[in-house]
Amino acid sequence: MNLKNWKYIRQINRRKFIFLFFLLPLFSFAQHGVDTLWRFNFIDYSANKLLVKDSSTMENFYNKLWNYEAQHAGQVKILHIGDSHVQAGFWSASTRELFHEHFNCGTIARGLVFPYSMANSNGPLNYGIRFNGNWTTQRCIYPDSTCDWGLSGINISSTDDSLFVKVWCNNRTFDNYYHNKLTVLFQPNNFSRILSATSIGSIVVSTKIDSVLGAQTFVFDKISDTLILHIIKKDTANHTPFVLQGLILENNIPGIIYSELGINGAKVSSFQTCKSLTKQAKFYNPDLLILSLGTNDIFAPHFSDSLFYHQYDSLLTSIRKALPFTNIILTTPSDLKRNRKTTVKESLLARRVIIALAKKHNCAVWDLLKIMGGMESMDKWYAAGLGNSDKVHFNDKGYQLQGMLLYDAIAKSYDDHTKGWKVQKVIVKDENEFPALLLKNIFTTNPEDPMIFSNFSFWIFFLVLILGYLFVYNKLKARSIYLMLFSLFFYYKSGGFFFALLIFSTLLDYYLSLKIFSAKSKVAKTTLLIVSLFVNLGLLAFFKYAHFFADIVNSVFHSHISPINFFHAFSNSLFGTQWDIYEIILPVGISFFTFQTLSYTIDVYYGNIKPADDIWDFGFFISFFPQLVAGPIVRAADFLPQIKQKYNVSQEDFGRAVFLILTGLIKKIVISDFISVNFVDRVFDNPLNYSGFENLMGIYGYAVQIYCDFSGYSDIAIGVAILLGFHLPINFNAPYIATSITDFWRRWHISLSTWLKDYLYIPLGGNRKGKIRTYFNLVLTMLIGGLWHGAAFKFIFWGGLHGGMLAIEKFWKDKIGWKMPKILGVLLTFHFVAACWILFRAKNMEDIQRMFSQIFNHFEEQRIMEYIQYYKLVFVLILLAFGAHAFPTAWEKKIEISFGKLNLPFLSVITTLAIVLIFQFKTAGIQPFIYFQF
Repeated sequence: MNLKNWKYIRQINRRKFIFLFFLLPLFSFAQHGVDTLWRFNFIDYSANKLLVKDSSTMENFYNKLWNYEAQHAGQVKILHIGDSHVQAGFWSASTRELFHEHFNCGTIARGLVFPYSMANSNGPLNYGIRFNGNWTTQRCIYPDSTCDWGLSGINISSTDDSLFVKVWCNNRTFDNYYHNKLTVLFQPNNFSRILSATSIGSIVVSTKIDSVLGAQTFVFDKISDTLILHIIKKDTANHTPFVLQGLILENNIPGIIYSELGINGAKVSSFQTCKSLTKQAKFYNPDLLILSLGTNDIFAPHFSDSLFYHQYDSLLTSIRKALPFTNIILTTPSDLKRNRKTTVKESLLARRVIIALAKKHNCAVWDLLKIMGGMESMDKWYAAGLGNSDKVHFNDKGYQLQGMLLYDAIAKSYDDHTKGWKVQKVIVKDENEFPALLLKNIFTTNPEDPMIFSNFSFWIFFLVLILGYLFVYNKLKARSIYLMLFSLFFYYKSGGFFFALLIFSTLLDYYLSLKIFSAKSKVAKTTLLIVSLFVNLGLLAFFKYAHFFADIVNSVFHSHISPINFFHAFSNSLFGTQWDIYEIILPVGISFFTFQTLSYTIDVYYGNIKPADDIWDFGFFISFFPQLVAGPIVRAADFLPQIKQKYNVSQEDFGRAVFLILTGLIKKIVISDFISVNFVDRVFDNPLNYSGFENLMGIYGYAVQIYCDFSGYSDIAIGVAILLGFHLPINFNAPYIATSITDFWRRWHISLSTWLKDYLYIPLGGNRKGKIRTYFNLVLTMLIGGLWHGAAFKFIFWGGLHGGMLAIEKFWKDKIGWKMPKILGVLLTFHFVAACWILFRAKNMEDIQRMFSQIFNHFEEQRIMEYIQYYKLVFVLILLAFGAHAFPTAWEKKIEISFGKLNLPFLSVITTLAIVLIFQFKTAGIQPFIYFQF
């Protein structure tokens, strides 16, 4: 690096360059998730394996697992039973996610669950329970001769006359849980109640009662993510309590079902009091049973290894008798401290007992005590941020690592068992393999994992770009070529081989614009412009609307037209590929870069701009990655002159860039993704499951979600562009305080609305052809704008509603002239916009009708405070998003400038706080930006 480059680092951009390095850890969690095995020097990774007697120990389970992997057939059931380590669900959730991810599970069932919230206890976070009535809890850790516990080890009972229990799966993980079969487990010989079940959009087709076991099964005709159990007393004079012991949620779809049941404080002896344990275990019939017991036994003041052996031996004997074909894994207790000080040495005794019993009963052993580092290792786990302060339990991260280690041990054993049967291994990736894996994946593209701003891979990409940018930032031609190549790579990682389409559009419009500019006659210019319009709009119509128009033709003429992907057909014919010729995939961001190239050609045609000096500058303008796939739509007149300017990022510019990037990420992850996963998606997926108030809040929530998602992307794009020395146009300006729909479109997606005005509305005649023509032009422009958003009638209808309201406002202004109070205008405008957003989110018109029916007929205003308490965090985020709209623009500008004036340590502290906030709200899976689909 020459002295000029070093001077650049030291003087011009030293603080900015350091800050970019500081920003990169923001999404390291995304890469170091459950898919990568974390490394710590105190963990004995060589001991992380299953200890088995012989191949028969895990044979049945591995054969079932192989049948699913090879043929995607059958269900594989795993049941994990334990104490408080298992109850919270963090350990099992980590293992479950890895099973589902590596074995490509889709719509799966949740399996055996217990409604822990009804027992006033914590439990797994990936299903929710709502209930009424008064319930009493009895746990098997407190022996009581009047109780008969089942597999869960917890009984909840009620004497109320009418009860309901609603269970739903809320997608806190990447799993999608749907069920068409509900089994209720209750205390045997307790038939003082009539049980029934309901589900939204489906009906019960059969029911079966097992009076000996104490179980009733309901089968529905369709799957649903929400099931409701109704419990009605037969005789109100009968005060015999109804005792609920668990629920089984199932479907008929192949997959791996990982269930967990944990009882805080449970010992091995606790389960010996569960008389229905073996009966319920036989009924559920898991393929693999994982038993994580012993912690509370060794923690007792007077532990006896002989008594522990006898009790565990008795329990395993009864389980083996009930489940002769189920494979079993016994886990040894972890290292732990008594009173946070004294190591519980009885862990070694319990470990010896468990290993001996595993040999006797042909069980596998997962030796957690040895794996975590042996005796005294709990202190190291705690120091590394993996343990709880009580030195008995672990924190979320510690349990997540345990789950990863357990899966890794099972996966390696399974891989050894099935070697020679398959090519692809399922072993979890080792963190030490990460660099090699990263290099291997650099030049591959994955449609399920695009390079988006909220993904760690983007910030690695951006770091590499910045490192090379140091050499070219002030060399104009080299800078254009450099950024264009990186932008094409960015599009390749986001949209795959469709980057060739981007190159084609770039070359086409560059050379056509040169011909248009040099053409002498109007006819020649017009002909060349028509060619550009025909090719660009033709490609857009083919990829985005071919199936839509074919469906219209088929519906009208009762035909069976199927669009053919001629690109696939050409490739199959020329290169012998085997692409599906009827599959047409929408290229990422095609609507955005098509409009951008068209605006350039049209501006050259009308003489508004001169063509770009060379293909490199034009290619850079079209492909510039921050705005390439989701806007803002950039005009050549605004961007091409910047290419000729030297790099100049002032202190205020830098502050604004940092501010926009951080606020954009907070909008996307903290607000948009969180309220989407935890509230909005649930309401829109099953509106009849929720009250009118919840439906109304779901509509408000989606208005916030789509705003924070899209404006968050635009903010990050503008911020990243500023760091590279370029300025993109503002795309949002507090749209929900608009006083009219006309005002709304001056504030929402500003680059699109101005594009539609300049290149569609005005060429149609604008307001120059009379009032009727003006109204028509407004409606037609918005109808096309709606179609631009998506190939469906609901988008056209959405555009028509906005266009119609624009025409009505124009008529009102021309004929009546009365201007309504500002606050009234804001309220009416927002509610109109929010109502129209339903068309974007709802699956079909029937769901829209259901939402409005709930709002007007089942609002449940008497329970509003209950709902507010239940969804308090979601509602707080919604209110904060609305409150931000009222934040004065001048104040926001001052904050942006203030960021640029902060010294680096203080700026780092603020950034760290933002990082912590984002991590707290980050969902397990990367959520795509909504406008990527357009």
